[in-house]
Parts: sequence; C-alpha cells; structure tokens
Amino acid sequence: MAAHGLGLWNWPSLSGEKQFISSCVKTDKEITVFDVGANVGNYSTEIKNACPNATIYAFEPHPKSFSKLSALFSHAKHEKDKALNVGLGRRKEIAKLFDYQDYMEGGGSEHASLYSEVFQGFQSSACEVNIITIDSFCAENNIAQIELLKMDTEGNEFAILEGAKRMLSGRRIKTIHFEFGDRNIYSRVFMRDFFKILPNYELYRMLPSGLLKLDYDPFFCEIFGYQNIAAFLK
Repeated sequence: MAAHGLGLWNWPSLSGEKQFISSCVKTDKEITVFDVGANVGNYSTEIKNACPNATIYAFEPHPKSFSKLSALFSHAKHEKDKALNVGLGRRKEIAKLFDYQDYMEGGGSEHASLYSEVFQGFQSSACEVNIITIDSFCAENNIAQIELLKMDTEGNEFAILEGAKRMLSGRRIKTIHFEFGDRNIYSRVFMRDFFKILPNYELYRMLPSGLLKLDYDPFFCEIFGYQNIAAFLK
C-alpha cells in the first residue's frame, strides 16, 4: 500500500498517466509532441483527444506494431502528424530489437526492447531496426521546440536523452514523460542518471490523482518498480 501511494506498480489504470495528460498537457494551442515507443498509437490517441491541434511524431521501430500505428495515422486529420518506423537512441545505428517470439511473428508486444535480458525465461526473437537521435531528427526537420517528449522504450529512455543533448541544453524540450522500472536494471541506468542529465528540470512521480515531487534520495528514488515520471523545465 505504501508503494502504491508513492506511485509504484500502479498498473495500468492507476498509473496517473491520464490525469497527467488532462491536467498538465491538455491545451488548444499548437504544440509538438514526440511519442517515442508509440507501439500501436494508444498514447498518441490520448494526446490527440486532449490536444486536438498538436502535431504528433510517433516513433515505433517494431515492424509489426508499426503496421498498426501506420494504419491509425493514415486516418489522422492533422496532415502534419507522422508515424515513423525508427527508434531513437544516443547515436545513429542499426540495432537489434527483441520481443516475445510469438509477438515478433504476430502483432508486436508492448515489452519489445533493445535489451535481450528483458526476455530471460521466455522464448524471444529479434529483428534489426534503425536508430536515430532526437537532435538529428529535429535539425533535419526544422523542429525548434518539443512541448512534450514521451518515452516508453523498455529501458532505453536514458540513451534517448543522450541523443537529445542539444535540444536539452537549449531548453527546447518543455515536458518529458518517461517510465522507470526493472528494465533500467538491464540498461544499467539509475534514477540518479536522469537527475544528472536533466539538471534544468524538476522531476515528479505520477500518482492516480496528482504528482509527487522527487528530490533525489537513493532510498526513495532508486526503486526499480514500474512508475511514470514527469519532468518539467524549470
């Protein structure tokens, strides 16, 4: 009960994600949103409902998940919305994406990850995917500012921020939403690393009814259990 009260393991309906979108993101203004690890587009749909004038760039490297995401975006009313069959990371490269074997052959799971250890004890398979960086994508597409950067990449979130150092140092990313949990054990990333790479942000853990401010303390922050984190530019 104490863990749930701190925003841990509140999956899925009590994660605080919907409350975050409705209270911290919802707007009629034209904003730019990066949905990284978009899967089949559920988060993008939530954003579009809350922010009808948002321009959404949805990144999904999994070929099976992307086919569903692409179909969703083909019906988008906003012509600037784009679904992209690439992943994001610290550098441009070709990497292996792992998934449960049945899902790799079928529809793609929400747990697909660049870290094979995520699937210890399960039958898994991999495919090669293209990885690019936020900085290079923004430069090539003349994107000056990102109002919301959402990352759900099963342990690869910190690497994505490393590939966005120009945008971060220029204070061009206003709000960041990312997951933290046991996947970060496999990527060897601590919450302390997020505090260090985001010195211009205040971090909060999402609760079902609000946000819990995080000031770095190993006892309260280094808990490798499913949680949603919001970072706001100071």
